[in-house]
Amino acid sequence: MVTAAEALGGIIAAHELVDPQYRGPATSNTFHGRDIFAPAAGHLAHRVPIAAFGPALTPDSLVRLDPPSVTVTAGALATSVLYLDRYGNVKLAGSEDDLLGALGALAVGDPLSLDWAGAEHATTWGRIFADALPGRSVLYRDSLGLLSLAVNQGSAAALLRLSPDAPLRLRR
Repeated sequence: MVTAAEALGGIIAAHELVDPQYRGPATSNTFHGRDIFAPAAGHLAHRVPIAAFGPALTPDSLVRLDPPSVTVTAGALATSVLYLDRYGNVKLAGSEDDLLGALGALAVGDPLSLDWAGAEHATTWGRIFADALPGRSVLYRDSLGLLSLAVNQGSAAALLRLSPDAPLRLRR
């Protein structure tokens, strides 16, 4: 998985966001995207120099998180849950290319098997939610090119009870 910074050529500058005039009016402990990062991005878009936000940091001092593990083998893809979105879709770390590398070509409706922590679930490969019957799951390529599980007119998160970071394996 390529990070946004890598896709744009790497980190060239970093600054600590400490000046309160470039934040929202209240800063919570849990919504930094809304309270700190979004206001800073808005000010940057209005040409506030990045140095105004706070002291410079060396890019090497930033903590880099290891990407989730994805293992492609002949016949199986081992991946993990990245997150559950607010619609109940289960976002996975593996990509469509990873899945095709493990299983070969897939056609809409091809049956697939998921297993994790002693549980197993049958799903199908699809392009859109309607490629599964209402109440049934479908594995598809999401807008980021990653694999996601959805339930047509339902919640894959509720059906499968997977949690973030849960390892799982996909097979035919």
